[in-house]
Amino acid sequence: MKKETGSFGGDPSRVTLFGESAGSASATAHLAAPDSYPFFNKIIASVGSNFVSLACRKSANGGIYYFQSGTIMNSWASRTPDTMYELSIRLAKRLNCTTKGIDAATIHTCLRALPASVIQVRILVAFAGSRIKALVPLDAIKKTFKEQLRDGIGRFLGDYFFTCSLIDFADIIADNVYGPVYMYYFTMRSTANPWPKWMGVMHGYEIEYAFGQPFARPSLYDKNYLETEQRFSEYILQLWTEFANTGVPASYWPKYNRIERKALVLGDESTRGEHRIMVDVHGSYCRLIEEGKTVAGQGAVEKLIFT
Repeated sequence: MKKETGSFGGDPSRVTLFGESAGSASATAHLAAPDSYPFFNKIIASVGSNFVSLACRKSANGGIYYFQSGTIMNSWASRTPDTMYELSIRLAKRLNCTTKGIDAATIHTCLRALPASVIQVRILVAFAGSRIKALVPLDAIKKTFKEQLRDGIGRFLGDYFFTCSLIDFADIIADNVYGPVYMYYFTMRSTANPWPKWMGVMHGYEIEYAFGQPFARPSLYDKNYLETEQRFSEYILQLWTEFANTGVPASYWPKYNRIERKALVLGDESTRGEHRIMVDVHGSYCRLIEEGKTVAGQGAVEKLIFT
């Protein structure tokens, strides 16, 4: 590729690897390959890195590994009922739901009274197994809470399989690679997305903007929002091109570091000239997941991969 770049009007000394999802994991893997670094000097890694657990499976069927195991956190499957109960009480104590005694009815009442933003995340981490019914009977949960739980599960899966691993990767790269690191947080929901709206911004949908799909296939988009979709696609193309040309995507895009963990939000507001910066991207969720993995017996093993 480096040898033939000049034939296409490119500069062999300024090659950028660009990958999305599994392609992103492959691109970032080249950072650890001694024979690769002479052939590129920039990487655009969209929603994936070689730190993502699914990218490290030996089998091509590794993607279904976690679901074949019966639970998201496999070690829960081997826990005894007594251990599960003990962990349940430990979580309830952290949420101050045992001050009036330790019994299922009291704890259940306390948990239901807590804000959903607290309950949904903490329950998802600590009760990924089937024993959740012992403490919070699902048939007693109202429709609104089911929707919150559904949304929480979606957020948890995204953080567990992608976001938190990307943050670990960015932390290490920012400290050990010569050159700046930039992070973005994608919030634009495509009107060409056929999935239900409650699923929000889904994995992989930023790629259509990077390849100009709103211009190439405008019929896929809601005609009332087509102009916005095209402006956003043009904006993404501009950022990606500027990064490939100069190494700096935009003057208002802050460099990433492991202390502040700043990211530029790429969403609907971007089409209005707004440049929102997010600080400590999903930090609280990722720290909670790390704590949950430690309790479940996975933390020590996975930390060896990340250090």
